[in-house]
Amino acid sequence: MGAGHAKPEYDRAGLAFDPSAVRVGRLEEAVIVRRQLLDGETVTFTGTYHRLVEERCDPAPVQSHVPLLVGGARPPVHRVAARQADAVGFTGLGPTLDDGQHHDPSRFRPVPVDDDVAAVRAAGAQRSSPLELQVLVQSVVVTDDAFRTAEAISSARLPSPTAKDVLTTAYLMVGSAAALVDRLIEQRERWGFSHYTVRQDALGQLEPVTALAGR
Repeated sequence: MGAGHAKPEYDRAGLAFDPSAVRVGRLEEAVIVRRQLLDGETVTFTGTYHRLVEERCDPAPVQSHVPLLVGGARPPVHRVAARQADAVGFTGLGPTLDDGQHHDPSRFRPVPVDDDVAAVRAAGAQRSSPLELQVLVQSVVVTDDAFRTAEAISSARLPSPTAKDVLTTAYLMVGSAAALVDRLIEQRERWGFSHYTVRQDALGQLEPVTALAGR
């Protein structure tokens, strides 16, 4: 679940693109209500954006606990995830660009990732259950010429990260299969990332990285 960031998508659906504070507030209420419904509760809820009176999820889910992942680019969404969800999704994306659809990947570098993860851990300090950390990977390229590939990606597709950033960020996977395995282990140790989502066209590229299994 997310707050929604792309105005063109709202326009195509005929929905008003509300300010970010409204979208995040609506998201948090939706996560709270959905968690209760999926847990089999009879829910009466009166919030700013949602109102339910003795509603139930019928039929009930087969799973005893359906995990919720809340993802987004900015701290307000991360705080919602840390408080209410089972997993928080990181994208590393910064301000929305002029097209209203894409973001400047200004938080791809390691230090901003340090900051984002630390903020999530602080927001979820009172949790009684562990919080899984998930990453949205924008591109996967398994190659033995990593630096040249990174240079091409940086010059053609990214407005701010350098080739070095491409090779060190958690949001791109560029390098040999062995190097990617090592990097994933490093990211787990540094940030605690254990769940990765990739674009559909990257699924075949990831097959060599199955060497990570059991490590």
